[in-house]
Amino acid sequence: MVSKKWAGLISLILGIIFLISPVGGVKAISMFSGIILALIGFWMILNALKERYYRRLSLFWFVFAVLLILVGVLLAFQVILIIAFAGFWLYVTGLLFIIAGFIVVFSAWDAHVTRTLGVMGILVGLIYFVVGIIALNPLFIGVIVGIILTIYGLIILFS
Repeated sequence: MVSKKWAGLISLILGIIFLISPVGGVKAISMFSGIILALIGFWMILNALKERYYRRLSLFWFVFAVLLILVGVLLAFQVILIIAFAGFWLYVTGLLFIIAGFIVVFSAWDAHVTRTLGVMGILVGLIYFVVGIIALNPLFIGVIVGIILTIYGLIILFS
């Protein structure tokens, strides 16, 4: 019970920090995520070298570990922000929704329900694109994270 209250209090404090300085909070998340990714990458390299009897699997681990270290260092030293990944993911997902929607619309032109689902897919894809544009703004993401953490902290504290 006590640990739940501490988690709520920490969440509330972090939420207030994010609301006071949204860009600083996003930078802190990027740095922290980068350090964690780099540490996981180093751990994976050690395991890949230790398990070199399984060449294919250890090679895969090694390549993935180098990629993790690269992304981790870029995030930790603020070369890129974690927001770039979120925005890119939303763009790709939106593009896939739009393509799938057009495929459904043109392949089932006579079926009203299927055509409607295709149009809905296109609309969802466009929404993803708009959210991707908004997600590239660290101020917006910081405020959203701050609000979520504050609400979560208050719920935990008063439950």
